[in-house]
Amino acid sequence: MNSENIDPMLVRIAKAIALSEGTDNWKAHLPAARASLEVLREPSLAMLEAATPGLPDWGDLPADWRAMIDHVLGENIETNDNAIVSTHKSVTG
Repeated sequence: MNSENIDPMLVRIAKAIALSEGTDNWKAHLPAARASLEVLREPSLAMLEAATPGLPDWGDLPADWRAMIDHVLGENIETNDNAIVSTHKSVTG
């Protein structure tokens, strides 16, 4: 997967929220994007069961899921001359 031209996940979520509201001002929706991820940090029982059908337990899936969400929550999004710059800070739950 070539990730060079893919926006950071927070930007992708903010753009989706903006689009759903009929605007292109995605920057105004970064707080909502971050709040959405905060809710998703803990996978639901249904999510875990959907990812592991028929398996006796979830293994490391819950911890792996939280690590991925924490990584995205650690993104610091800035814009510079219409370019999106993402830096990362460590986030722990």
